[in-house]
Amino acid sequence: MTLFALLLAVSADTGITRTIVVAPAETIAVTTAGAGAPVVLIPGLLGGAFGYRHVMTLLARNGRRAIVIEPLGFGASSAPAGVNYSLTAQADRIIAVMDSLHARDAVVVAHSSGAGIAYRLALRRPDLVHGLVSIEGGPIETAGTPGVRNIARAAPWLRILGIRKTLRSRIRRGLVVNSGSTGWVTDSVVEAYVDAFDRDYRSLVAVFQGMLRSREPAPLRLMLPRIRCPVILIVGTARHTGGVTAEDVATLKRALPAMSVDTALGAGLYVYEEQPEAVVRAALSIRP
Repeated sequence: MTLFALLLAVSADTGITRTIVVAPAETIAVTTAGAGAPVVLIPGLLGGAFGYRHVMTLLARNGRRAIVIEPLGFGASSAPAGVNYSLTAQADRIIAVMDSLHARDAVVVAHSSGAGIAYRLALRRPDLVHGLVSIEGGPIETAGTPGVRNIARAAPWLRILGIRKTLRSRIRRGLVVNSGSTGWVTDSVVEAYVDAFDRDYRSLVAVFQGMLRSREPAPLRLMLPRIRCPVILIVGTARHTGGVTAEDVATLKRALPAMSVDTALGAGLYVYEEQPEAVVRAALSIRP
């Protein structure tokens, strides 16, 4: 397995971005900023590295090395067809990247479906995870989440109306409906979120079909008690969909030995956009 950086590029907003090959046709985009103890950030379905721009800046200012790792098929990572898009396979790719960067004993921050990857990462390689901050992410059992199914159902419209036009409308609506304060949902932000899906039609459909077909090797809920590191769940109090349910919270509390819940008052699903300082505060509270 090749673990060498192939490309380096500088982004004024989010730090240094490079790509790392973890398997044939599988290239993972990694964006870093700052220096110090590592904080690994795993995006959910939307936003990619861009969504964590404010969190990265604050972490760097507080003496941390912020590392955004975009799962295969999203953001600037490659989107091959016919590969395993399960959450477990994605966790293994994150592990390969962290090993290549020597990012051990890290605090891992993950949003929504990205938390399904992060929990499995902590299970498979506890030496890499010092603590976990889950932003609205419960014990997700499949990559084929309702959000993925919704986009898959919209696939015909993507071809008829155009990928960017259709996604722009759907993403804007989703960001607004699921936020407590919507001032951050500007035209430029929406375009950046659309960019995370800026692929040709066939590649985009292949990724989401791969996620829907994926199967996990074992139920996550049965393995949660093996996660021994501190886990902080951040929940927004504004009305929104797609986040953790009361049942999810109860399951995590019962199963995780060291789990606590933080509430982001007035925020919705995208706490890292509305209140990035709350995310950073939680990450910094887990001492390196």
